[in-house]
Parts: sequence; C-alpha cells; structure tokens
Amino acid sequence: MDHLREALHLEPSSDEVRRQLAQAYLESHNPASALTLIPNPQSAEDYYTRAAALNGLRRLPEADEEARRAIEQDPKDARAWLLRHGIIGASGLLTGAPRSE
Repeated sequence: MDHLREALHLEPSSDEVRRQLAQAYLESHNPASALTLIPNPQSAEDYYTRAAALNGLRRLPEADEEARRAIEQDPKDARAWLLRHGIIGASGLLTGAPRSE
C-alpha cells in the first residue's frame, strides 16, 4: 500500500491510482480511508467503491444509494448487484420478505 500512497503523492490527479489505493484500503479493512479517496464519484467503479466503504462503516442507507448508482452506471456489474443485495438484506429494506431464523 505504501507504493500506492507514494504514487498518489507524485500524481495527485490520477484517478486510477486513487481507485487502486481505495481498493487497497478496503482490502485492509479500512473503509473510512477508502471513502475519503473518492469524494466525487464519476464511474460505476467509484460508486461501487463508495458503496463498499459505506457498507463497511455500516452506513447502510448511503451504501444502498451508492450501490444503486453503480448499477445504473453499469447494469452488468455483478459485484454491485451482490453488494446491494447484501446491503438490502442487512438493513431490512426487504419488507415482507421471509427471513430465516
């Protein structure tokens, strides 16, 4: 991760490096740091990363909204669909759906 932080320091306008570092933060269970790297999402990948970070922070309504936007940007992104499904299940947004005991 140090090499990505250094790369971002050298090229602060690089969206690709920013995305890679955000993903590395997510993988290291640091969603707050990942979230700060994508303040203004522009792509499905950005929205997905924000949704995953917000989910990790248990900010479920916000995470659901970002996942929904990721799906709008790229309806074929299975990761976004799976993430949104998990968020909805965790937040109880599925009303009337049977729950396993």
